[in-house]
Amino acid sequence: MTSRLQEALQNADLLIEFTNPEATLLHAEAAAQAQVPLLIGTTGFSDEQLEKLKSFSSIVPIFWSPNMSLGIIIIRKTIVFLWDLYQKFGMNERTSIEIAETHHVRKKDRPSGTAKLLAQEVRLASGRSIPDDHIRVSREGDVIGVHRLTFDSGSERIILQHDATERRLFAQGALVMARNFMRAKGKPGWYAMDDFVK
Repeated sequence: MTSRLQEALQNADLLIEFTNPEATLLHAEAAAQAQVPLLIGTTGFSDEQLEKLKSFSSIVPIFWSPNMSLGIIIIRKTIVFLWDLYQKFGMNERTSIEIAETHHVRKKDRPSGTAKLLAQEVRLASGRSIPDDHIRVSREGDVIGVHRLTFDSGSERIILQHDATERRLFAQGALVMARNFMRAKGKPGWYAMDDFVK
């Protein structure tokens, strides 16, 4: 399989990768050898695996996002906007933030990479840390992905929720990001969604 991939990469402009951490690392090494940029949507990396993946970005451009959904970008931007208003209204001190996520029963990483990404956005916007074990995780049937943030100020709640209803949304988002990411061709480095979405 690796030899077939190396052959395919000889004429490739970009490798889009959604598999599992072990396969992603093998594919990233092959892409680095072939000088082909990577766009990666795989999740579930250990810290060691993620550092190994990042090491290839010194050779080729690598874009990694745990979620390619354009709707998740909107949710992330809304978190920042919403928390800014809480602060301006003097409600931030009494407002709690909860993250919950639901995926299909075959999903291995708990919590999901997207839930961790949203927790990171909350930390950047509010300074509050939501550890992995404080994220509510559910695994049910064939659910593609539901992510919910609840802002509770005691007398009222605001809920932000993203439901993935079709898997093709991830491919659509990846293609949108790929068009933008191609500007980085020939510029090795580690890229994320915020490098292209302002």
